[in-house]
Amino acid sequence: MIEKGNSRAREFGISFAEYLRHLIIEDYQRYQQRRRLLTYPIKLPPEIEAEYNRDIEEFERQEKTEPQKGARTGRELINMLNEGN
Repeated sequence: MIEKGNSRAREFGISFAEYLRHLIIEDYQRYQQRRRLLTYPIKLPPEIEAEYNRDIEEFERQEKTEPQKGARTGRELINMLNEGN
């Protein structure tokens, strides 16, 4: 992977460090764009926002009293899914 990066940097006539910096900045900008897309571009009506907030609060309360099972590894997830069948 490093060799490929060095090769690409040479193709562009820049150092490997500059090439990496460019990739990191580009990736961060894409992340920011995706993050902006995940937020609502319009203001929700108050009744919908209130319902949404109630749903979130209810979910958080349930998670505190009766947390859902979770998996930390792929094997745990497979076992958990197999138990459900």
